[in-house]
Amino acid sequence: MINMIKWCFLWVLFPMALAQASGEFKATPAEQAMCQAVIYDGRDTSDRENWGHMHHFCDCVRFTNRAIGRMGVERNFEATRAVDNCDYVLSHAKPDFNMRGEIHLQKGKALNLQGRRGPASSEFLKALSINPDLIAAYVALSDNYAKIGVRKEALNFVIEGLKRAPNSRVLQRRYTELGGKLPFPEPLTRAAPTPVAPPEQVSPPADAEPSTKNIPPSEDKNMNSESSDNAPVTDSPASTSSPIPINETPTGTPSSPWCRFCPPP
Repeated sequence: MINMIKWCFLWVLFPMALAQASGEFKATPAEQAMCQAVIYDGRDTSDRENWGHMHHFCDCVRFTNRAIGRMGVERNFEATRAVDNCDYVLSHAKPDFNMRGEIHLQKGKALNLQGRRGPASSEFLKALSINPDLIAAYVALSDNYAKIGVRKEALNFVIEGLKRAPNSRVLQRRYTELGGKLPFPEPLTRAAPTPVAPPEQVSPPADAEPSTKNIPPSEDKNMNSESSDNAPVTDSPASTSSPIPINETPTGTPSSPWCRFCPPP
């Protein structure tokens, strides 16, 4: 009889708890502001084919946050909704979408809230394989391995994170907590960007126009004309190959037969 009363009591409480856990699906104003700040602000969202699915990532983030503040059935329910929405984006966005690393990271956080640390760690590793600079993934992996007693592996993830973010206070704290010895690991040496030669130092292509540097002065004097550099080049009479025809019959005065306009003596 007592067991039956217990089962009836649970039968009534479970739907009530589930209804409370489901809550309002619609994002609150605070959640909308959070999604805008965390997901959209400062990012190039012109790729509509991929970013058109990112409202589901907003759902993944906000349901994860709801799960953090709840326990038991309510936490599991909200975390499940978070995982489902992250999976939606991962299955619909292109493989080269630049946000996939952060989506795997967020899915791993939701799985952790369900106590599924193995699948969560797999998601964190996927996130780092896409974006090795996701510091939160190193922290989460370190915490997961530390909680199951594998402290050496936990420390290794912290070391890898510190090589990429040597000033991270979270990773520095994890490093000392896990028995790491000072000084902290040396940061990675990142290759400097290759300098680009100034335009005047760039070698012209093989089929480019010949340079004017070696043209004799007598031939180069017309190259410095006051006309615009962008003006079309046209042949002047002086530069044509055929000479101008000359009238062979002298005109003018006898003393100056070529002076056409000279007055007579």
